[in-house]
Amino acid sequence: MSEVYDDATGRPLQKGDTLKGYASIGYGRNLHEGISQLEADTLLRNDIGRSYIEAGKFGWWFDLNSPRQRVIVELLFVLGLPRFLKFSNMLAALDMALYDAAANELLDSKFADQTGRRAVTLAAIMRTGEMP
Repeated sequence: MSEVYDDATGRPLQKGDTLKGYASIGYGRNLHEGISQLEADTLLRNDIGRSYIEAGKFGWWFDLNSPRQRVIVELLFVLGLPRFLKFSNMLAALDMALYDAAANELLDSKFADQTGRRAVTLAAIMRTGEMP
């Protein structure tokens, strides 16, 4: 099973659910016991790879320099594609290569409110095209 599920019921877990057993993934992997560093590294590599694949589906992606691409990959990694797509004004600005506007849209978001300094750093990279 590719979703986190309750091993006592076999049902996928939703926000607010009360567990009867243990949160599990895959073929009965009990998440209560954690995962190894190797497993965490594998998940990270897979998530980053997925983020690059998702980013490559946007036509403007290939016009971005490497630092700006890293911003997009980080946003896709942290937010996931469905929430990333809600940044419609930022996406429109990127489509027109308006990087200041894209940075402003990033800062004018719940993401920025929640991540504080990290959002400021990502917006600065988007604005300048340079790593700090």
